[in-house]
Amino acid sequence: MTAPRRGGHWMRSAVTRLLIGLFATALLCLYYFGRPIDTHALLAQSGDRKGKEKENGFPSGELIVHATQSPESVAQVPTPAPRWEEATESTAPPLPMMTTTTTSLVRVDQTCPSTKLDRSRGDPMLGKGKSSGRPTIWCWMLIKPDVQELSLLRLHLCLNTSLFRCDEHTLFSNVSVRSLMGALPGASLMQEVVLQQSLETVYGGPWKTSLNTDLFIAIWRDIFRRRLHLRQEWSVKLDADTVFIPDRLTPILSHIGPPAKRNAELYMNSCSWCVVKLIGPIEIFSRAALKQLDESMNRCEKEVDYHDVSEDVFLERCFALLKIPPVNADKQDKLLLPTWRVRNHEVKHCSKGWAAIHPFKDPKLLLRCFELSFGVPS
Repeated sequence: MTAPRRGGHWMRSAVTRLLIGLFATALLCLYYFGRPIDTHALLAQSGDRKGKEKENGFPSGELIVHATQSPESVAQVPTPAPRWEEATESTAPPLPMMTTTTTSLVRVDQTCPSTKLDRSRGDPMLGKGKSSGRPTIWCWMLIKPDVQELSLLRLHLCLNTSLFRCDEHTLFSNVSVRSLMGALPGASLMQEVVLQQSLETVYGGPWKTSLNTDLFIAIWRDIFRRRLHLRQEWSVKLDADTVFIPDRLTPILSHIGPPAKRNAELYMNSCSWCVVKLIGPIEIFSRAALKQLDESMNRCEKEVDYHDVSEDVFLERCFALLKIPPVNADKQDKLLLPTWRVRNHEVKHCSKGWAAIHPFKDPKLLLRCFELSFGVPS
């Protein structure tokens, strides 16, 4: 009989031990890394972290100010929370959770740019709307607390332009833009709604634009709850990079017809020759149209497909569903001059009498466009 080969037996034993070790390692990895996350434990850890942050003087979600900065000149994106707040009211409905933003600080220049455009220039709109019989407007704008939009808002405030020339206005943001603009003329008169919510959205869809419909639906619901849409005959939603002159809009609204006609359920096509005729730079709605939108928002959310479009397309489709008709500006009226895929429009168009021109993301070009609109020489 041949003696067994001890070397082969040892080799088989080593391989067996190796396989057993690998299997045990895999089980450990599966246990530690593949098991479900204990969300309660994570929340508890988060609470401990916040407690330590407060001990160190830097509480989470609160303003962090460097020694060289003042609270009035610093913006912070707050930690997202499922609630809205206003400076004088904190009972608004929650916003849907969007992409979380991280804490960031933004300085706001507390001086106005040099210009020959007088911010105290005469304005027939202020305080004379109802007595003169012209249409009255409430304007609102959503401001992200980033360098670009805060710089544009600062310029609008310094020049007393855009929504600040409407009969009434409201700014929406997730920081107090009024406190950030505190040293600038007119800042104390700013009307704002402050929300504790991320404003970040994803980009996509056929036009590669911000898919922000859920965010704006929540804002519209808040507007309806506060009844802001009932304060004036027309509501105007604006973008910060739009050059807008309210004095030129009210005659366009008057051309719709007598009050009985223009007070019906209708909205204006921002751009009658565009593929999408209601577009974000300026959106104009009658009080009656927004009353119907308030009553029918749930229906539009359920029946309108908006998964890959922005808020303006959603509203256009919603109004079509509700059979609320659009109206076009008269041919001689110049409502909006838009362009696409550029950061700034050409300033040569600013002296041609348009009520709104979009876009101007460069504050210097925005300033120059307003100057040209009012005939101020360079």
